[in-house]
Order: sequence, then structure tokens, then C-alpha cells
Amino acid sequence: MIIPEPSIHIMGIRIDEPVTTLTDLLVAGISLFAFFRLLKRPAENRIHHFLRFFFLGMGLSTILGGLTGHGFLYLFSAPWQLPGWLASMIAVALLEQASIEQSRKLFRPGLSKLLTWLNIIELLTFILITIITIDFIFVVIHTAFGLLVIVAPLHIYLYSKTRKSGSIYFIVAILIAVISTPIFTGQWNIHQWFNNFCICHTLIAVSMCFFYRGAVKITSGS
Repeated sequence: MIIPEPSIHIMGIRIDEPVTTLTDLLVAGISLFAFFRLLKRPAENRIHHFLRFFFLGMGLSTILGGLTGHGFLYLFSAPWQLPGWLASMIAVALLEQASIEQSRKLFRPGLSKLLTWLNIIELLTFILITIITIDFIFVVIHTAFGLLVIVAPLHIYLYSKTRKSGSIYFIVAILIAVISTPIFTGQWNIHQWFNNFCICHTLIAVSMCFFYRGAVKITSGS
């Protein structure tokens, strides 16, 4: 049984699910840190750009998610959660495209184009379904598909061919993110102040650290 996370009041302002909100903002902070650090590095190719905006998308998504989806949900109707959800979906698609671009030299041109079109069609399809249903489960499905069906296999293949450590960081990041899925869907809780959302956000924060280290390695060619 889930015990609701108590609200708190700061200077007369009500904040619902404060720890959940804080852990969302933790993910945002790490993501935006990664974005600005990568922004300072010279961009040599499209992979670099895709990775930069993956982190920017995740940062914006988790800021919006923390504020409109948790902390101040009582001020917003359900559709207000869509901007954060859509930012997350676009971010995952950018990560997919970065991985496709990175693999391009190892594939025939036709396969890379096919994967790019699959990425675009997948993103647009899930965006449409999410807007129609306003159901977060489709964001979860899109993320799982992108990470497990596209990004992870590509980086396993890349590592088998190149032995570059950037792919290992990405694989570890995905494994950590995957652990959060059964915790979220199974609604596991440690305490009323640290529920399934808090656990998932914390794991995703750790995952983003590995994605950042992997991005640094990839953009430096290692």
C-alpha cells in the first residue's frame, strides 16, 4: 500500500510530494550540467549536437515534470504535464539518433537510413498517442523501446567492433535506467518520504552521470 508523500509549506507556498520534486530537479541539474559542459567542447560532428540536446531535453523534461507533475500539480490540469513528457520523448529520440550516427560507418548506408526513419516514425507515433491519451505509460514504453531496442544493441555492437569505452558507459547507464522500470510500475516504496518516484529519479540521476561520462568519451573519440 502506498502512503502519500506529505505536502510541505514554505513561506505560505504549498509544495506537494517535495522529495519527489527534489529528486526530479536532481536529474534536471545533472542533465543541464552535462549540457553546458558539452556546449563548451568544440562540436566536430552531428553526434556531438545530438548528445548535447539529449541532455538539454532531459533537463527541461525533469524541471517541468518536477514542478507541474509533482510539486505544483494541484495548480495544473493533466494536459500541462504533456510538455515535460514530450521533451523527454524527444530527448530519447536524440539519443537514439546519436547512436545511429555513431554506428553509421559500420553499417551499409541503407541500414542507417532505415534506422533513422524508424526513429522518426516511432517518435511521432508515440507523441500522437501520448497527446490523445494523456497517459504517462506511453512515455515509459517509448523510452524502453528507444533504450533497449535501439541504443543498447547499437552500443553493444559498437563496443564489439571498436572497444571504445564510451559505449560501455552508455550500456551501464541503460542498465541502471532499466532497473528503475519495475520499481516504478511495481510501486515499490522505502518510506512515505522516499517512494517509487524518488527511487526511480535517483537511479535515473545516476544513469545520467554515466551517460555524461559516455558522451565525453564519445565526443573525444575514446
